[in-house]
Amino acid sequence: MLAPMSPLLLALTLCASAPAVGTAEDSELRAGLDEGPLVDAVDEVLRRARDPVRLALPGVADADGVRRAALELALVRAVLARRREQVVTPATLRARLNAAAEAQALELPAAELGALSCDHVLRGTVLDQGGRAVLHLTLVHVETGEVLGEADAALASAGVATSAPASAVRRGVERVVEELAAAVEARGLDVRTQRVAVAAPRADGAAAAARLDRFVQAELSATMAERGFLVVERAALAAALDQLAVATALDEGSGPKVGKLLGADAILVGAISEAGALFLLDARLIDVERGLVLGAGSARLPRAGVVARADVETRTPLEAAARSLVAPGWGQAYNGDDAKALVFGVGGYGALVATVALAAGSIATSYAYDAVRPGSNLDAAQAAERTRALYAWRGALVAATAVAGGVTTVLWGGGIVDALVSAPGSAPVR
Repeated sequence: MLAPMSPLLLALTLCASAPAVGTAEDSELRAGLDEGPLVDAVDEVLRRARDPVRLALPGVADADGVRRAALELALVRAVLARRREQVVTPATLRARLNAAAEAQALELPAAELGALSCDHVLRGTVLDQGGRAVLHLTLVHVETGEVLGEADAALASAGVATSAPASAVRRGVERVVEELAAAVEARGLDVRTQRVAVAAPRADGAAAAARLDRFVQAELSATMAERGFLVVERAALAAALDQLAVATALDEGSGPKVGKLLGADAILVGAISEAGALFLLDARLIDVERGLVLGAGSARLPRAGVVARADVETRTPLEAAARSLVAPGWGQAYNGDDAKALVFGVGGYGALVATVALAAGSIATSYAYDAVRPGSNLDAAQAAERTRALYAWRGALVAATAVAGGVTTVLWGGGIVDALVSAPGSAPVR
């Protein structure tokens, strides 16, 4: 257990690490990180926090600069995935604290910590334990300097696939977004004040055939919003593109023009290209006013399974609604929501069968009612009694048919509306 630290020592520790050279994609490829143990270690140590709200993540202490960059991005992703604590990233700390330290001749005042409003600090140090690299996490309470908890995460050797519960495409997009966020924060900017329009990346070859550009655009929009950026709605972007009569996939030249029309601070443009068994995603965040590149990110996406996921994302709301109009639950199945498909399918068809059966019963009862006549088998009293009974049954069946028909209409119509509003094309879906 480490000894408690003073706020001043804690502040100096936060700005101790320097940025690593190289992209995070190269870092993860060379470091071969298995994020599963890291995610588990983060969850374990943060369970011991005291009502955490804002968590500072200083740079990881590691002699290997490539691995350090990958670990810092992985730690940020692991904390953000919890959706419980706000995160002050290593890039933000370096931009804020290093500048303050330089101005104060490395005597950082305690007021600087207050400006950051951090209540906990999660420090990471890479240790060698019997020839095996281990990331040691330490959670420190800022106000008291007390160490609240510690946890270790084994770092897998190169080539080990991640065990984090995310698809390769989503992991790649998250990596790109975190690289862009780090670049923005390194400039001393807060991502929560940046209004960003996310354009569909340019795609060619198999990527274009699979409509991977639309899928990646939706993933980028959703992940940027989760990271804290103010993301312009895709509907507004489409309207701006129509107004300017420019291509859906923007580049660094046409992007700022669209961004200004939308009132955005920056626009995210990119491209997807083929490289053997991989798709290469390159993205750039362009400042709308100055046309400068604020940050860049890249990811390698395996081609296996990408086409099927892209196909799901690019299905349209109107097509989903049309399918639910034809058959209840079909639109939900088309959207990939099997649970809703089962509910609307069973409910809709069940109500329809009940309506048809009750309607058939009321019709048969009406025929029987009309056929009652006094005759050889029935005297007048018996005929009258049977007529009254059939009349009562007919009334009950007609009422039940009306109720069942109403339920059928509600379920059928509700399924159409649900398929329309929950389709992937109407909002980013994860």
